[in-house]
Amino acid sequence: MFSIFVFFIMIFNLVISLWNAYASGYNSVILERARHMKFRDFFTIANSFGLVISFAGATYALSFFLSYLAYKFGYINAEIVALIASYSFLVFGGLIVFSGIIITIESILVAYLRRNFWSILVAIYNTIASVWNIFAYVSSFKYAKDIADRYGSDEDNRTKAIIIIIIAMFIAIFLVYTFYKWGKNKAEREL
Repeated sequence: MFSIFVFFIMIFNLVISLWNAYASGYNSVILERARHMKFRDFFTIANSFGLVISFAGATYALSFFLSYLAYKFGYINAEIVALIASYSFLVFGGLIVFSGIIITIESILVAYLRRNFWSILVAIYNTIASVWNIFAYVSSFKYAKDIADRYGSDEDNRTKAIIIIIIAMFIAIFLVYTFYKWGKNKAEREL
């Protein structure tokens, strides 16, 4: 049911989400101190969306891991796993797509201002990732909604799925906050 490839993709998603939280914390200190920076207001908004994408990505990955464990231990069936995946995709996938667009615009502005290899490479990566995320979300939306409608009509399935997602959300909030503070504290010591 769960392929090893998907498992590693979810680990990668969780790591990237936590890195984004750390970077948002670090960047928040820079933005507080750079009062006359060009595009500062937009960068501050985009930095906030860095936390949104961190939370959404972490919750998405944690929902996967929790549903996997609950399935392996016999607490939920395959229908509930599919329902959790579809709910996570519809809600957190949408947040990831929207936040990713904002972050992509930010990275393009950074590349424009800095005009160095690294910032241009990041802007290209973010643009490709955003285009891919939009394509994947739009092309899979109907399929995920059909699964949510089919398996979510059972009250017991829906309740169990929502409980697992809520647990994942609380863990994600804790992790994102921890990494955000870690990045912020490091920036305050270094800058």
